Amino acid sequence: MSDYRFAGDEVRNAPPHDHAVHVYADDFALNQELNRFVGDGVVLGESVIVVASSDHRESLAAWRDALPAGDTESLLLIDAAETLETFMVAGRPDPAPSST
Repeated sequence: MSDYRFAGDEVRNAPPHDHAVHVYADDFALNQELNRFVGDGVVLGESVIVVASSDHRESLAAWRDALPAGDTESLLLIDAAETLETFMVAGRPDPAPSST
């Protein structure tokens, strides 16, 4: 049995307000899990935040159509590269707290 199956089951059965971090070897498996995870959250009316590359954000953008009209906060798709730039110094996380 693969570790992926165990980790996936663990995430699906996680209590509300938890988060999950997974590492995938290929984009197909990642996109399947992302779409399932986001879809579950949207259907349940939960807020979902995804920090991902542009390709992965594009694969999830269709879920915005499933949101109630005018809902712009339940699904946040954030650019990973831009986010990393906010706290990286010389290619490493900056240990000093941000002043902004």
